[in-house]
Amino acid sequence: MPRRSSAALLLLALLTLPVRPAAGQAPPPAGKPASPASPLALASVEIRPANPGPDTLCQLRVKLKNGGARKVSVLAFTVRINGEPIPVYKRQIYLQTVDAGATAEIRLYNFWTTETHRPLPKDGQLRVEVALDEARWVEVKTEAGAEVTTPGDKVPGLPVQASLAVPLKAAAPAKPGGKGPG
Repeated sequence: MPRRSSAALLLLALLTLPVRPAAGQAPPPAGKPASPASPLALASVEIRPANPGPDTLCQLRVKLKNGGARKVSVLAFTVRINGEPIPVYKRQIYLQTVDAGATAEIRLYNFWTTETHRPLPKDGQLRVEVALDEARWVEVKTEAGAEVTTPGDKVPGLPVQASLAVPLKAAAPAKPGGKGPG
């Protein structure tokens, strides 16, 4: 089966999965036990460059540690920058597979340190919060020379979260004698 067919089969399997709830789950009601600890953990959140300034394009990456006995994929994240949720993650699913017992780097979307709706923070700290809201155990097989990934049950104990705060470089002062408005 060609690789294109395996991608179509995975997409078809994903379309039959129930839609995930909105990010940020409420705590369990009183008297109900909390969710079991997740076998997944966000080992780190990384941005590049490490010390960005205003209006800087940053790469965002997380390291996902799979402490489970099976492979995991179908990853749904929530990302907040200085407390503001990044809307693209509401509908984005990552199909990267992380082997059992492994830690893998997941490259998330790039972002600008400042945007029209998210100005430079007054305290000069860039705060990035990442939550893994949902993931699924997967089975990966080779059929007729093509890799076929079949999603299974949801991974318990999610969401898991990690964050990073880095100081932003100060904006360069305006050059003297430069032309201003007018």
